[in-house]
Amino acid sequence: MVAIQRLLACALAMAAVAMPVRADELGRYNIADVMAQPGAKERLDRNIRLYFAYQGTPVIAQNLGEARYTRRTNRGSTAAKGPCPWAFLGGLLALQGKARERGGNAVVNIVALHDGKQTAPPGQYDCEFGLWMVSIEVQGDIVKLEGQ
Repeated sequence: MVAIQRLLACALAMAAVAMPVRADELGRYNIADVMAQPGAKERLDRNIRLYFAYQGTPVIAQNLGEARYTRRTNRGSTAAKGPCPWAFLGGLLALQGKARERGGNAVVNIVALHDGKQTAPPGQYDCEFGLWMVSIEVQGDIVKLEGQ
């Protein structure tokens, strides 16, 4: 009887180890909500303009290359959006930082990516939630706009 209990306990322990803790989830959110959140306008650099792929852009004087940034941050919150808007804002800030480094005054054609592919429709971004972290990915072209 003791041998059967031990065997059963080992089988249950092995099954528990083999079970996934939690699969990552993908949430889709509006970019306009990020741009409208308190603090976004104060944190974004007004001297480096942001233009999303679905928006028109002024005349480009010089293209300084593509920039891509993946932002991971602690999940922290169990709320539906959790830190996703702040992670996306952090990605935009990073693109502005790349523009500053390269001497650009704008980032154009900004798109949200997931696993390196554009999956979200225009005006939205995807945010991947793990058990402990969230992740977003943004990409854009660093440029100098004509006359600015």
